[in-house]
Amino acid sequence: QRCLRDIAAQCRSIGARCLVLCIPTKEHSYSEWLEGKVPELAKLHQAERTVRSRLFAMLASDGLQVVDATAAIVAALQRGEAPWFATGDGHLNPVGHRVVAELLREHWPK
Repeated sequence: QRCLRDIAAQCRSIGARCLVLCIPTKEHSYSEWLEGKVPELAKLHQAERTVRSRLFAMLASDGLQVVDATAAIVAALQRGEAPWFATGDGHLNPVGHRVVAELLREHWPK
């Protein structure tokens, strides 16, 4: 938390805008489809929702702007676009990077 506050303060000191990009995990992004189908993931989904809720509240209370990529990632999945590699690797692939870049462009000053 202190690190994010420090980053935000440094940005403000030079007149820069600070955006915090939150990229969801695969499990979080698929949680609606998997609810009730994979019971062992229920605790993980609840834990992620709790952590995200606390993180977003903390960021808002510190005046930081959050860009949550969940809706954009889920929309890509609904279109049949896979934003991650088809392995256990949780990093975004080129499709995921494009989805996030388009989302950030919406939040960038014109």
